[in-house]
Amino acid sequence: NMVSPSDVPRRRNGFSPPYSSPQISSWLFLLLTAVEFGLVITPILPFVISLPVSLFFLLCLLTVIYFGLRALGIDSMDIHLRKTLAEQRRDDDDDDKNNNTIIIKDEGPTLNYCYQVFNGNIESIQNESIPEADMETKQCWICDTQVANHSMHCKYCNKCVCQFDHHCLWLNTCIGKKNYQDFFRVMLAVFFMQLVHLGVSCAVVVDIFWHGPTEDRADHWMDLASNASIPISAVILFFMAFDVCSLILLAQLIAFHVHLHKKRISTYQYIVQDAQKRREKAKL
Repeated sequence: NMVSPSDVPRRRNGFSPPYSSPQISSWLFLLLTAVEFGLVITPILPFVISLPVSLFFLLCLLTVIYFGLRALGIDSMDIHLRKTLAEQRRDDDDDDKNNNTIIIKDEGPTLNYCYQVFNGNIESIQNESIPEADMETKQCWICDTQVANHSMHCKYCNKCVCQFDHHCLWLNTCIGKKNYQDFFRVMLAVFFMQLVHLGVSCAVVVDIFWHGPTEDRADHWMDLASNASIPISAVILFFMAFDVCSLILLAQLIAFHVHLHKKRISTYQYIVQDAQKRREKAKL
């Protein structure tokens, strides 16, 4: 049976369920990379190197978390749709004065609070002024309301998004005008974090291979194991392989978005233009 767009749950942001496999895997690998760096690599580095490298890695990690949370938490919904839903929600909750923090659905106190932190409550949304660029509107037949001309409907989140760029599977949220810069900063922060991780890992593995002082520190890892240099090297090599793959993908993605920025078009517009070019070529 075909699923109607109106039957798809409208998602608020990247914290809204259902969560995607790429999203969960990205959180997991971020956590594992941080744990591996802190428990495996840092203890076998000399202190004079370990301290500055660890601080820089921690700075990159905190930057990823900060901008990642912003990209996940900010609701990129079209402002006209936001106001319409806020008005409907306020009318529905006139008898419940404590339920004024959400405009789509109740997802529990924790997620409701997170949504309010990044997007404000119903009162702030209703008082939000409409930018001049959003004044001209069109009808979205799925949302059943007027939205800005530049807004597009996301089939994954079932909502119109202001200056829609794309739906990011890794963040599991729509990327639009409000969170695009945070999305781009997350990519840069992850890139530099993985680059630092790969560089330090390479130096450690090479020194172990050439029987340098790192090998002795690895053999007596945290004074808990003996002859641990081989399993430690295997763990580091595994994460290095992941670093190489992710850095290649991130470099391509960053270069692609820099290219889009220079052409002043969105990912969605690029896809539409590319499809049009392919159709024109097929006619020849």
